[in-house]
Amino acid sequence: MKFIGKTKSWFPLVAGIVGGILGIVSGLCNGGCGSFFDELYKQLDIESKAVNTGLLKFGGYAVVFASIAALVAGCIARSTKFGTLIHAALGVLTIVFAVLIGVARGGFPFLPLVAGILFIVGGLVGFLKIEGEKAVAAVPPAAPVE
Repeated sequence: MKFIGKTKSWFPLVAGIVGGILGIVSGLCNGGCGSFFDELYKQLDIESKAVNTGLLKFGGYAVVFASIAALVAGCIARSTKFGTLIHAALGVLTIVFAVLIGVARGGFPFLPLVAGILFIVGGLVGFLKIEGEKAVAAVPPAAPVE
């Protein structure tokens, strides 16, 4: 089975749109929270920070960038040769940035992880539905009844 080609599936598009929206919203929220805490620590003249604001801002805005790129990759997965491959790779990148956000704030970043998983699943489903090939998980035809 070839893994690079145009897909027949609509799932990469749907996963790209839903994951892109979740990733953009969560990235902006995390980046905004990082900026808020950075400014709060400056105003209160606090030396020790409970939240790594620089890493939180970087992770948040990196998730926004990766989500926009994955949204575009999901939209072009049906028309370009490398759309599903790029879509899955950006899902891995989004999960890496979600881990950075989790390290920065000491919590579990739910929305960026969901967005990254949607990107990966969308890319993998696109791999299964390559033009000219049958899906790996296809059910064999039933035997005729006599």
